[in-house]
Amino acid sequence: AAAERQIDQQLKVSGKSWDQYGKQIEAADLKLSHVSGFTNVEILQSLTTLVRATGNVRESLHLDAIAADVARGRHIGLAAASNALAKAANGSFAALRRLNIIVPQGSTVMEALAFVQQKYAGQAAAGTTAADRFRASLVRTEDIVGSALLPTFDRLVTRLGDWLAKANETGRVQRDVNEAVK
Repeated sequence: AAAERQIDQQLKVSGKSWDQYGKQIEAADLKLSHVSGFTNVEILQSLTTLVRATGNVRESLHLDAIAADVARGRHIGLAAASNALAKAANGSFAALRRLNIIVPQGSTVMEALAFVQQKYAGQAAAGTTAADRFRASLVRTEDIVGSALLPTFDRLVTRLGDWLAKANETGRVQRDVNEAVK
């Protein structure tokens, strides 16, 4: 839920909308999650970072896939890989160097990103176990079920809160506690 709100907000401040890009993002998210074993939350957080850096959804989706390859290839988290690529997309290759990814001297941003993509191509699929894929699928399923149940849960919690507030106002809870303690 929070990751979805963050990408939605980032799209808004980038002059875009979920209505415009939501289906494309969801399709890429599902595919990348299946290949890489990263959860949809991790992927959306990574994408938010990349959209913030580039302002371009299509480029960010491409970089997100590269970030998954780098993360699996370097045995690091997706967030660390996407942060390094976000900086590289803006011309700063120091974060890549800290990951021991040495971009050829004099490379342009496009050349550097192509170099990283070539160097780590296929690592997301190769470095992902069946357990990783299962965990990612399970988290997605939990999100789907949770989203379906959330309105009902919110309604029940609101009613319970209202009932407790009324019981406290009338002193009923205090009387019941006093009676139970005797």
